[in-house]
Amino acid sequence: MRFLKVKQNGKWGFINANGEIVIKPFFEGARDFSEGLCAIKKDDKWGIINTNGEIVVEPFFEEARDFSEGLCAVKKDNKWGFINANCEIAIPNTFNNVTPFESGFSIIAKYPGFHINNWWGIIDTNGEIIKPTIYDDIFFSEDTFIFSLDKKYGIFDKEFNYLIKPYYDFMFGFSEGLSSVKIDNKWGYIDKIGNIIISFRTFDTAGDFHESMALIVDADLLGYINKDGEKVIYAIGNGGDFSEGLAIADYSKNACYINKTGKVEINIEGMTYGGDFSEGLTWISINNKYEYINKKGEIITDKSFTKAHDFENGIAKVEIGSKIGYIDKSGKYIWQPTE
Repeated sequence: MRFLKVKQNGKWGFINANGEIVIKPFFEGARDFSEGLCAIKKDDKWGIINTNGEIVVEPFFEEARDFSEGLCAVKKDNKWGFINANCEIAIPNTFNNVTPFESGFSIIAKYPGFHINNWWGIIDTNGEIIKPTIYDDIFFSEDTFIFSLDKKYGIFDKEFNYLIKPYYDFMFGFSEGLSSVKIDNKWGYIDKIGNIIISFRTFDTAGDFHESMALIVDADLLGYINKDGEKVIYAIGNGGDFSEGLAIADYSKNACYINKTGKVEINIEGMTYGGDFSEGLTWISINNKYEYINKKGEIITDKSFTKAHDFENGIAKVEIGSKIGYIDKSGKYIWQPTE
């Protein structure tokens, strides 16, 4: 069953995909369900409920996050640790900040918060420190760890062997097997063992690949390159990632959707921006209001929203002011916006 978070009379609960209440709005706060459990807030403390809405961990923590790989990050006495799926303390609260576990590892912070001047390390599911908090930056990306040490970026594999020793001035995460990297004010693309796949050039920046196309900025002009490094589309005013064969672009201050040759496929008067297509639909902004269109450019909603989200499994979350609702792919509400 899918659980969708709703707010009614100032309290949070959950509905199913048919818009039926399955957990009555009762809580001061709630996160999303993950791995059959959900963090909720009651009496200004966080606990855990199961899919029946039963409290399995009494509200006790200052903060709690989503479960990931059987572990949930919880905060007590201003320190972070983890509980397991049996709601037992698995890793004591000794860390200043943590990320959800991914492939058996969590990234920890030397200081509270996620600010840019923090130092980072890695622990395993036993809470053992695998890498001390000495790194300027570290994050998991396509089965590798990208890290920065003394302001130079490199890559570890999951066994923490060097794939690339600290060398680059900056690195983005891997996307479709490639990472954009910067050295001496030039950008190029490498694979996971450091082979240069697209040679270095004087781009202002180089983005991730999506559907074999990457957005680049060159002399303040945006365009797209393919995986051979060829400029396929050039000189657009703004742009987004490709999804389902289309990308939002901006020609002469008018937003539209283009295909992978740069041809305009959708052009709606007054459209200023739009999202990525998901399940054949996307949201667009017209006069600071949001609506949804299909790939023919047809508006499917007879109403507008102040905020719109992507479709997932046939349902999209929408907002009107502080009210939250959900629509189906026909544009009809399964849950009228409430607060």
